[in-house]
Parts: sequence; structure tokens; C-alpha cells
Amino acid sequence: MVELIRIAGDQPAQHPRLGFEHYARAIAGAIKGGQPAQFTIGLYGPWGSGKSSLLHAIGRELNAQPAECIVVEFDAWRYQPGGEMVSSLLAAIAQELRSRQKLRKLGERLFSYALAVLRGTKVTIGAQPSVEFDGEALADEFSPSQEISPLTMPTMVERLRSDAQVLGDSRVVVLIDDLDRCSPANLVAVLETINNVMDINGFVFVLALDYEVLVQAILREYPHVSGHEFIEKMVQVPFRVPPLDLEARNLLRDLLPNWSALVAMTSEGFETVLVDVVRIALRGNPRQTKRLVNSFQVLRHIVQDRGGAVDDALLVTVLGIQFGWPDDYARLQRILTLERPENVEKLVASFDEIEVSPISKLLRAVLSDSDSVTALTASIHLAAAAAPPTEATHADAVLQDFIGYLLDVGWEASMDEDHVWHPNDSIKEWHTVRIANRGGRISLEMREFSSTAKGRRPVFQTITHVPVAEAMSLATIAEELGSADGLRKWRANKLVERNSGAAPQRAAQPRRRRTTQ
Repeated sequence: MVELIRIAGDQPAQHPRLGFEHYARAIAGAIKGGQPAQFTIGLYGPWGSGKSSLLHAIGRELNAQPAECIVVEFDAWRYQPGGEMVSSLLAAIAQELRSRQKLRKLGERLFSYALAVLRGTKVTIGAQPSVEFDGEALADEFSPSQEISPLTMPTMVERLRSDAQVLGDSRVVVLIDDLDRCSPANLVAVLETINNVMDINGFVFVLALDYEVLVQAILREYPHVSGHEFIEKMVQVPFRVPPLDLEARNLLRDLLPNWSALVAMTSEGFETVLVDVVRIALRGNPRQTKRLVNSFQVLRHIVQDRGGAVDDALLVTVLGIQFGWPDDYARLQRILTLERPENVEKLVASFDEIEVSPISKLLRAVLSDSDSVTALTASIHLAAAAAPPTEATHADAVLQDFIGYLLDVGWEASMDEDHVWHPNDSIKEWHTVRIANRGGRISLEMREFSSTAKGRRPVFQTITHVPVAEAMSLATIAEELGSADGLRKWRANKLVERNSGAAPQRAAQPRRRRTTQ
């Protein structure tokens, strides 16, 4: 018989607690009270921080007094694969306005502009395979008799401003969610629409997105501008969604619907350990907290179904390390698998480089002197089922394969430097090349002599380098250099190339794009 496991879903909370109700009331107050009603609010937070729940809570506060605020909700991600983003946004605002008799003219004006934008685009429906429609034909389906004469942007804005006077003391509040999940081009296009077309008294925009994603999108579209300054000119009220206040009473109970059952089935002290893991490893991220607890329940059930015992505190700690520091989790897994250390304390201390690391702090809290490497290893391997391998894990596997290949074709590790390999002792007199791991890139280097104040001294110059994940692309040349004859010929060819005097080709510079003033 299947035993039910009550996992927590990840839909935005309709009535979020967790302190979000206080944030929502404050931001709603700013939206209603800001003068003139012509500004943008940015709700910033990383993936899973609760931006969507906060946005919904703000909308609920505003809808409580519909005479003051006309709320338009726009989920940008829904239009990312299937339509033109700007026309979809304008049409969503227009649809809400057209439903109100007093604002119908303003809505019609805005809808005509949405159609004008759509007529100039190609609309792709779906991903692969995709279906492409002609924007002009599609616009005619919506409004075949409506003639739209070409307009300049200043004319469009001027007419909208004139029609928007009918709003009076009311204001249109546009709540835009999931903008950071869209392509950089679409993200920036929406920002430019807000700044250039909808910069009208009576319109307030609230954007929920990851600030870092926003900066990168701006730099992608406009490499020559400062992303931070670009945002500062557009967003008048920045608000960063705070992490969970883990000191607050009943916080985990509010976040996790199955909290009481979880506490009842786990060992004493589990709640304290979980709070530390969420605070330190997950940095108070609500979505990550739900994922952590969901994975914990499933893995715990697997062990119990096999008839084994579960160390609840150790398992949730290892999962926290995996979710919070996937690269360090892979390192811990590799050490336990390949090196098989006998002393757990020595293993944990290896993460303390300059100061006590958060990883060692978490592990020490759940490991005692009686704990063996076997217990930690079992939890590490069990936790591996909770997430796919990281890019770092893949790169590390490629690196290990490449090192094994080097040893097979006549190379050996340097006795003087870590992460450096030379051709072996049988061709020691030709030690004029080396391969090194330089901070995540594999570098092929050749020894040359450079003039210094102390005379000519040997230095190694980089010939080529590739990411660790592409290390095997150097396999053929490594095999060639693994013999004295191959090394001698390769070096002679390189010196001829170097002394030929051929000037290196200069890469073409990208053309700067003009920004709208």
C-alpha cells in the first residue's frame, strides 16, 4: 500500500503571511499616495524569494478599494514563447480600461497602439516545432476595419496623456510578474515601453524580478551603458524582498502546510537543525525551503521502506549543503568516495580555509565523535538523488578523465606545483611545456626566456587554454607532446610561428546600439 507523503506545492500564496502582509500594505500605501501618479516600483529578489506572493498580496490590498486603483495583472512569462511582449502588455492594460465606461476611450486608444505594434511583428506560437503568424494579418483578425495611420512616438504619448486626464484621482496600477524569466530583448523592450510610451500621469507600474538578471539583460542589449544607472532612472521605488525572518514565531508552520506532521515524525531537535540549515545554507529562501523539506520527506521514506534507520538531522543538513553549495557538496562527495578518510573531523575541517566555513559549522552541529564516515557517506549518497549534477560536477568528472589520459600518454604530475603536469622523466630534457589547471581553465604553456633586470630568465607563456569542461579537446596535442620527438617538433614549429613576425588579427568590434533618449 502506498503511504501518502504531504509535499508542499510552489504556487504563489493567495494569503501570504511570513511578514509579507506588512510589506504589501506599505507598498500599496506608496502606490496610492505617490504624487504624481507616474512612477515605477521594483520588487527585487532572487529566484524563490516570494516576489509573486508579495505581488498578489499588493493586488489584493489595492482591489479592496477599486474606486481608487484600477489593477492590471500581467504575467510576462505567459507571453514569452507565444506572442509579441509589448503589444500583449498594452492590450492587457487596454482590455481592463475598455471594460469601464468612463475609461473606454482611453482603452480604445491604447488598444489601437497595441494593434499597431502587432502589425509590425512576426508572432511565434509554441517552442519546437513552432508556428509563425504574420502580425499584420493577426491584427486584422482582431480589428479588420480599424485603420491605423502611422504615428510618431511623441504623438502617441501626447494623445494618451490627453485621454488619460479622464482618470482624475484614480490611477492604473500595472503589476508585472516573471519578467526576469523572459529573454533579455523582451525584458528590455517592456522597460522601454514603460519609460517611453506609458510615462503618463495616472499610471503606476510594479515590476517583480531578480535585480541581477535585470542588470545582465540591460548589458546584453546595451553593452556601453551602466545597468545600475539605467535602472535608477526608471525605478523610483526599489524594494528588495527580505529573506525569511527565522526568529519569527510559527514561521515554518506558516510556510509549510504539513509542518505539524513533519515535526511529529522526526527526531527531537530536528526543528532547531532545520532552522539553522534554512538560515545558513538556503539564506531564508521560501522556495528552496519547500524543496528541501519535500526532498527530505521522499528520501526519508525510501530509507524507512528499505527497513533502515534515518538520522533526520544529518540528512537534512546534507541536503542543505547540496541545495546551498552544490559545488562543495560535489567536493564532499568526491572526497568520501575516492579518498575514504577515516576521520570525520579532519574531513570537515578541510572546508575551513581562512575561517570556520558555514559548511563545517552545520556538519559539526549534527556529527558527534561516535559518528563514522560511513554514516556521512550514506547521507551524501542518498542526497544525490534529490538534484541533477551541477555544471561543476560535470567539469570535475571531465578533468579527472583528462588527468587519467595525460598519465596514459606519457605525462606526470609536477612535484613542485599543484595542478600542473609535465611530460615524464624519460624526456626530462625537453621539459619546455606544461599543462596547468588555472582557475577552471586548462592551459597549455610553453617555456621561453625573458629579459629582466637580473638577466634572461625562463618563463612560461600560454599557448592556448580551454574551459575545464572542454579539457579533452587538448587530448590529441597532449599525446603528441608525450614523446621527446613529438615535443621537439612541436616546439620547433611554435618558435617558427612566433618569429615569423605575422601580426595577430584584430577582432571586429561590436557596433554600438543607440539608446532612446
